[in-house]
Amino acid sequence: MGTSHRSGAARPNDRAAFFFLSAIMAAAAAIRLVRAVNNSLWYDELYTVWASRLSLGELMAEVPPSGHPPLYYLLGHFWFTPGAGELRLRSISLVAGLATVWLVYRLGRELYSRRTGLWAAALAALSPPLVRYASEGTDMALMIAAATASLYFLVLGVRRGRALWWGVFVAASVVAITSHHLALTFIVAEAVFYLLFDRGPRRRLRQWLISQSFLALLAAVWLLYIRGAQQQVDPIGHSWVSDIAAALGRAPLLMLTDSNHIPTGELWAPFLVLCVVAVGLILASARTRELLAARQSAALAACVLTAVLLNTVVVLATQPVYVADLSSRYYLVAAPELLLLLAAPIALLGRRIALMASVALLIVSGWLTYPVVTTRVWDYRAVVETVSENYREGDILMAFPAHHFVVAMANYSPEPVEVLGGWIVDEEAGEVMFPGPPGDKWEGYLEDEINDPLSGEELRRFLDRQLPGASRLWIIAGNGEERYFPRSDVVDEALGEEWENISSWEFEGPLVLKLFQRHPG
Repeated sequence: MGTSHRSGAARPNDRAAFFFLSAIMAAAAAIRLVRAVNNSLWYDELYTVWASRLSLGELMAEVPPSGHPPLYYLLGHFWFTPGAGELRLRSISLVAGLATVWLVYRLGRELYSRRTGLWAAALAALSPPLVRYASEGTDMALMIAAATASLYFLVLGVRRGRALWWGVFVAASVVAITSHHLALTFIVAEAVFYLLFDRGPRRRLRQWLISQSFLALLAAVWLLYIRGAQQQVDPIGHSWVSDIAAALGRAPLLMLTDSNHIPTGELWAPFLVLCVVAVGLILASARTRELLAARQSAALAACVLTAVLLNTVVVLATQPVYVADLSSRYYLVAAPELLLLLAAPIALLGRRIALMASVALLIVSGWLTYPVVTTRVWDYRAVVETVSENYREGDILMAFPAHHFVVAMANYSPEPVEVLGGWIVDEEAGEVMFPGPPGDKWEGYLEDEINDPLSGEELRRFLDRQLPGASRLWIIAGNGEERYFPRSDVVDEALGEEWENISSWEFEGPLVLKLFQRHPG
C-alpha cells in the first residue's frame, strides 16, 4: 500500500510530498479565490452578515429560529465589520476550505499512505461542491473542515492513545456541531466508524465513551435550547423506501459533482457509470481488493453511508422537500471521506497508469469545476447599486421575497433604505403574503410572523394602504425561472391603472427590477 510515512528512509519522498502538497494547496487557493471574487454575496451570505452585525443579545435570540447554531455568526460578529469587502466576508470559509484539503491529506496519509493522502487532497482541491462552499460566506465550509478534523483526530486518538488527541477530537467535534446541525449526524457516523475501526484495549474504549458522553450532552443542551424555535413545516408525504433508495443513489453524484438538481429520471445513467467504475477498481487487482476490504476502508464506507442515510431521513422528515430537491449541501459533511475512498485504490496504480489517471482527473475535474468557478450567481449587488443610483426621497421599495433584499440593502446600500414587500406564494392564484400590517417590514426570523395570503380586492386594498402619497415605487422580483423568485405580475396588476411601469432592468440570474410612477391626480 505504498511506503510508510513513518519510515526514516522516506525523507526524499517527504520532500516530494511537500512539493506536490504545496502545488495542490496553491491550486486549491487559486480556484477558490477566483470564484470568491467573481460573485456578489447571495442571500445565505447576506443573511449571515446581517445577523452577525446584530448586538450579541439580539444575535443569540435571532440565530435559533434561523435554523443554524451560533458559532459562525459569533465569529462574524467580531470579523464582519461594516464596510468590509466581499473577500473578507468570505475569508473564514476560504481558510476553512483550504484546511479541509490539508486535513484530507493528513487523514489519507494516516489511514493509508502518503500517496493516498496526496490523491485525496487533489480530489478535494478540485471538488466542485467543496470549491463552491469554500468560496461562500456561510457556515458550511467551517462545518466540513471541523468534521474532517474531528475524524482525523479520532484516528490519532485510536492509534496513539494520548489524551491530547482525544481532547482535540472533542474540540473539533464541538466546532462542527456549533457550526451546522448536519454535524450531529456526522458524529453518529463517526461512532460507527470507531466501532468498526478500533480493535484496541479497553482503555481507549473508555476514552471514546467519555468523549461521546460530552458530545451527547452538548447536543442535548443545544437541541433543548432551540426547541420550539424552528418554523413549523408540513413535510411532504414520502414513499420512504423508494425515496431513500433514490436519495442514496443521488448522494454520491451530488457529493462529487455539485449537480444539485439531477432529475430522478436521469439518475440511472450516471449512477450506473459510477457503479461500473467502482466494480472496475475492485476487480483491478488483488491489492485493490485487499485495500478495499481493509478495516479502515470498511469503517470509512460505513461512516459515509451512515451520514448520507441519516441526513436523508432527517431532511425528508423535517422539511417540505422532494428527493429531487435534495442538494449537495445535505451530504457534504461526509464528502471528504468519500473522496478518500476513491483516492485509496487510485494510489495503487502504477506510475504510467497514474500519470494517465492524473491527466484524466484534471480534464474531468476541470469540466466539472469550471462552471462552478465561472458562473455568476444572483447579482444582488448590481440590483442594490441600480436602486441606490436612482432612488429619490419619498420613493418606496418593495421586494418579493422581501427578506432577500432587506439583508442585501443593509450590506450594499450606502444609505439606509427601508424595504417593504412580502412573498408571492402562488402566482396562478394571485396570492401574496406580507409581514404584518401595512408599513411593516421583515426584521429577521425571530419576528417572522406572516399574514395569511391576500389576493384580488384584498391585495389591492392592502397595497393602497402600503403606498399612501407615494409617487414612485420600486419592485424587485424575479423572471419566473427560479421558484424562489416568481414574477411580480400579481402585484403589478393589483396596483391598477393608477401606476405605470416606466423602467425595467434585468440582472444575472432571475432578478428583475421595475420602477413604477403614479399618474398625477
